[in-house]
Amino acid sequence: MPFLKTSSAESQRELNRTTIMRLLRQHGRLARVELGVLAGLSPATVTAITRKLLSEQLIREVDEGPADEAGRGRPRVRLEVNGQAGYLLILVIRSGQGRWSLVDFAGHVLEQTPASIASGDRAGQQLTEGLCADITRLLGFHGLPTQRLLGIGICLHGLLDCAEGRVLWSPALELHNVAVAGPLREAFKCPVSLVSEADAITLAVSGLPDCRNLREFACLHLGEDGIGMGLVLAGALYNNRYGFAGEFGHLKYPLAQHLRCRCGADGCIETLVSGWALRRDLGDKLPDAACPEQGDKAAREWFERAGRVIGTGIGHVINLLAPERVILCGPLAEYFRWFSPPMRDELRRQVLKPEKAGTAVTALSLPDECTVRGAIAYTLSGGHAARTQAALR
Repeated sequence: MPFLKTSSAESQRELNRTTIMRLLRQHGRLARVELGVLAGLSPATVTAITRKLLSEQLIREVDEGPADEAGRGRPRVRLEVNGQAGYLLILVIRSGQGRWSLVDFAGHVLEQTPASIASGDRAGQQLTEGLCADITRLLGFHGLPTQRLLGIGICLHGLLDCAEGRVLWSPALELHNVAVAGPLREAFKCPVSLVSEADAITLAVSGLPDCRNLREFACLHLGEDGIGMGLVLAGALYNNRYGFAGEFGHLKYPLAQHLRCRCGADGCIETLVSGWALRRDLGDKLPDAACPEQGDKAAREWFERAGRVIGTGIGHVINLLAPERVILCGPLAEYFRWFSPPMRDELRRQVLKPEKAGTAVTALSLPDECTVRGAIAYTLSGGHAARTQAALR
């Protein structure tokens, strides 16, 4: 998975440390020489970083026996993440409902349970009080002291100020300008990260075998709550210092100029193409995604228009950034067969020199846990170092 690129540059030492931890979580047990090759780091650098991580009990050595089958040679020693070094709590919120995941330090999900986000919990204070009660209950049930909690990650669709830990606006909760991270950080004395659903999914996609070597790609999530886009540029998840970029769903489209978006503006793309727009126009009885030829006239026309709208937006992305690939995912991407032909027709009209751009546009069907996996990766990359020593005492 790519590093997170922010406007405030991290030290090279911290980047190297993050790389080592990421590789160990991704590959499992690795020897120091294997870490050096995969990370592109010198043996001396790998030795220095792993020595520090071993002293903090974040990783451990595993003796895998003699070097050869005859029992000769120095024992092979590999390194692995110490899953019991601490724990994370990850909250994913969609359409007014949330689910907690208890995660060990190796990134393994140990348990999932619903979050306390009822219909009356719209006010910010009520929301954070409910989440604090959830966390206290979860830690108590598993017998985990607060000091073992190394981080909390909160993932949802919307406009987030990740630097301040504030939800500026989210259709998933109907919240406006609510501080979420601060109260949780104060209550549990650990880092709290906010990440958009699109960025979390982009991180998860970047770890898939077919995408792992991509240096530049856009991940377009066509979701129930709206449309978001994550960007990987020069091998790193792109974002600004506040944590919001790639607001594809709020690009303007001429035919939508008289439609009011849930963000409060008029003319946004997602007023024409999103899960909520689909339900608004076609109701809850949705057509079979696998059989576009069997859809009724209203459904065929809806996806014909959706293809043109998506093609226009992707055309702008290709003209601006020329990524290697644009990957569509999310519930509406299941209808790729429906809207792909008009989308590609629009791309041919929109993209400057399409034969030279070389950008592949594909769709992926992803399991729900991809969002959780991406949120885990984001939270783990957000820095637990300030808590490490205290958490392990």
